[in-house]
Amino acid sequence: MQSDYFRLCYILVEGGCYIDADDVYNGSQIQHIFSDGRLKIQPLCYDTATNMMVPPSLFTKPGANAASWIFYFNNNPLIAGSGHPLIDRALAQATLSLEKDVTNGLPEIQSTTGPGNLTKSIFDAVTESGEIEQTLLVLCDWENIAKNRWDLSYRNDHRNWRLSNCRGYQE
Repeated sequence: MQSDYFRLCYILVEGGCYIDADDVYNGSQIQHIFSDGRLKIQPLCYDTATNMMVPPSLFTKPGANAASWIFYFNNNPLIAGSGHPLIDRALAQATLSLEKDVTNGLPEIQSTTGPGNLTKSIFDAVTESGEIEQTLLVLCDWENIAKNRWDLSYRNDHRNWRLSNCRGYQE
């Protein structure tokens, strides 16, 4: 949650590129993702029937869909110029969510500061303005630029945010 919040703060103030430490660059051309001031993000799709992520090469095909698929935007990578309005919106919403009084446990990470918060912020902006192409570019081919190293040890223990979600830290 701290990392999610920090990346929004940093990108809003400084602009630039935030990529998770477990993404490994594969050497392909990337100049195009820095060529304009739009927010660049990666789409994701989770299949509730299989409890697995759906590869972008499958879910980004025209007409691809399943009732068990949940679509959202990842907050990795997060590439934008400073002061970007979608980042500003996501940070404001995350701040409001963090300031709420939570009586039973901790806030849910995904919707408070993570990809759920970013996705909702983008959806709200599109709903209000009806236009998004000038401010957003969806990187449907991010897996051709960098690969995620899923074999890192923290993904299988209490340090994984999915396993510790809504629970207090205990040593």
